[in-house]
Amino acid sequence: LLSFLIGSLQAMLYQGYLLLVSPFTNPFHRVKQLSEKLGGTTTTTARSISWVEAAPVEQVHQVAKSLGGRKATLNDVWVTCVSYAISKQLEWHQKRLEILAEFDSSNDGAASSSKKKKSRHPLFKLPTHINVGIPVHLTGGVILPGHSMGNRIGALCVRVPSATTTTTTTMKQQLKKTHESLYYVKRTPTALLTHMTARMGAILPPSWSKLLFEQSVSRACVAMTNVRGSPTKVHMGNGTWSVESVVGYLPLPPGLPIGLCLMTYNGVCSISINAEAYAVPDADQFLGWVLEGYQQLVHEMEEEEKDT
Repeated sequence: LLSFLIGSLQAMLYQGYLLLVSPFTNPFHRVKQLSEKLGGTTTTTARSISWVEAAPVEQVHQVAKSLGGRKATLNDVWVTCVSYAISKQLEWHQKRLEILAEFDSSNDGAASSSKKKKSRHPLFKLPTHINVGIPVHLTGGVILPGHSMGNRIGALCVRVPSATTTTTTTMKQQLKKTHESLYYVKRTPTALLTHMTARMGAILPPSWSKLLFEQSVSRACVAMTNVRGSPTKVHMGNGTWSVESVVGYLPLPPGLPIGLCLMTYNGVCSISINAEAYAVPDADQFLGWVLEGYQQLVHEMEEEEKDT
């Protein structure tokens, strides 16, 4: 009981820390606001969806242990790569907003000074960190004896460094920092506390419940879940048909514009994305950035092996 109380205090302090250091809104909501202000079109109902078979499970584990340390996990690797992709996506939005601001200013007329125009349309600043929400099944995805399937889902929220073109850190350093953040939160009962909070929110008005959820994930801009599938092929019809690949899907939680599902099946990691189109206009490009980040990790691992 004492351990739980201490862990709960740590979790609440960390949650307060995230709310204190995080912007009032997640960066993609800010992108949407600026796009509407500058006359850019934003699609509020469309979704951007894609999926890809990313890498062999064995190789990802090798990358995790080689670059992240003995306790680094497959999930640490992909959170690092998704953070890299989000940074690339935000850089894309930043360039787009600069073009919109320049075009809008040129139509304001010669009466306004450039200083005034600039103040009217402040450029979008790239965040140094992003918050990632991670759903967690309280019993590890196992249905315990005497229990129904139910909805025993909690969530973790971690603050990880972004990988912009202005940073000088390597992907290995990014992975280590991401692992440290995830490892710290995993040792607290955060998932259980968020589950209890969500159950209490069920009795509140819908608008309050949504606000409570958004604050519980500390203004995260992406949700990521990890589904462990069969390590070998599954067969149906008395072995007549084999399931060649399986792709997971994550419905978007309230207030989060991007959802990703990592799934392992038959020794392969696959990743799917379900996102608001205003945040991720091109889902294929976004997953391409995820793979680009992963290839950089693989390259750094191979370079270290050459040196040894």
